Amino acid sequence: MDYSKWPEQTLPVVSLQLDPKNPRIPSGGKDLTQRELIHDLVNHDRVYELARRIVKRGFYPVESLIGMQQDNKVIILEGNRRLAALKLLIAPEQAPDTHVKKFRRLANRIGSDTIKKVRVLIAPDREAAAGLIIDKHTRKQVEKWSPVMQANFIASLVNDGMTPKELREEYGVPVAEAAALLRRSTMYQIACGLNLPEEARAVVQNPRAFPSSTLDRLLDNPKVAEFLGIAFDGDKRLRGKIPAQEFRKGYEKIVTDIALGKVDSRTVNTTESMQKYLNSFGDAKPDLRKKGKFTEKELFKGPAATGSAPPDGKPATTKGSPGPRLSATLVPHGVKCHLLSRRIREVFDELKRLNVERYPNAVAMLLRLLLELTLANHFDKTGKTKLLVAQMPPGKKGHDWSPPLSMMLKHVIEKDTILDGKPLKAVKKLYMGQHTALSLENMNNFVHNQYVTPTARELHGFWEALDPLLQITLCEPPSGT
Repeated sequence: MDYSKWPEQTLPVVSLQLDPKNPRIPSGGKDLTQRELIHDLVNHDRVYELARRIVKRGFYPVESLIGMQQDNKVIILEGNRRLAALKLLIAPEQAPDTHVKKFRRLANRIGSDTIKKVRVLIAPDREAAAGLIIDKHTRKQVEKWSPVMQANFIASLVNDGMTPKELREEYGVPVAEAAALLRRSTMYQIACGLNLPEEARAVVQNPRAFPSSTLDRLLDNPKVAEFLGIAFDGDKRLRGKIPAQEFRKGYEKIVTDIALGKVDSRTVNTTESMQKYLNSFGDAKPDLRKKGKFTEKELFKGPAATGSAPPDGKPATTKGSPGPRLSATLVPHGVKCHLLSRRIREVFDELKRLNVERYPNAVAMLLRLLLELTLANHFDKTGKTKLLVAQMPPGKKGHDWSPPLSMMLKHVIEKDTILDGKPLKAVKKLYMGQHTALSLENMNNFVHNQYVTPTARELHGFWEALDPLLQITLCEPPSGT
């Protein structure tokens, strides 16, 4: 690989995207937002300590971040901890609630001009960067990946189309090792979606803490796989031979026991000890007499998709049922407004208090108002309003002109970089949809058409589609970005 031909660019930190396929972060099969990626890194990967070092010693220019172009954005493949630290020194409000004050204190001690742009080495694609990243994370001076992180990285390459044979030829990873890493990643991602006790779930969701070696040892024994009603093909892809809910019963017990330390590599170090452990399952033993089948992709979708009870213990939704119970208010628990505008905070507080079933019209109007006000605030603070004003014909705007909601949403989906992936698709669908329940047209009808009354389910659908955007616009952006 001739790395000298890779272009290096100096780019604004706020324009760079964290990698949703970062091996440090367990997705559980879910598409994580940029905010969720930041929160996971803060909670588990000492981003605050890194930010504190940057404030004390400056941002080291020794190594560029490594990124790739994708959908008119730059995704950072290597340097996500550093990028998260820089983003939070520029905009502390993006941190988890318990860390905002700490990051704000750090941010006050460093000039944003010194960190607002960074050098990024642009790789042709993810595969081209893989060899460089693998070498980097085996050196002692770089925080080494845990076994689960290593497995997740190899799995991401395989899922992008590389075969175990190509991994061996390109990066020196033996075929057998690549297959074992792929199995580890698969079973770990499935574990992240299980219905587990809270204490066990906290361990499993942290790939740095979960003892995957114990799980590897169990799965290496063909009798354990047979007990769970599963098999692995030549590439270690999972195939279920019984109904998924039967597999889940047994696997949930195994994962819980490993996470809570009830079983480890010392207690199941022989075939006899493993068999003794399996004999203790009782009601958690999968019923191999039941007929069924499933794939790993179906398990990634969570308990409801495969017939098990979801984590809250309520029955899974089936076709024709009214769906899960909706919360009484529209704003989810834990969502906060961090804006300085008193008016926006009051609108947010009113929306947070109103019962959706009882006051659907008021909720619909407040939701649309909140979206428009927070977007306008974001556009003003980031200088985007001036761009839209410049596009208007002379005489069409006064000194107090503000861009309408439709114009701001159009800018978000066509020219902005604050959303990507499924969140961007949801906003694009809302903006472009016509005569559909979840559309800007319908949202406007709730406010202006006397014959249209929204339902609670429609309003919750609007919030779900807009949540990633609102999570951004409910925080003050750094000025001028």
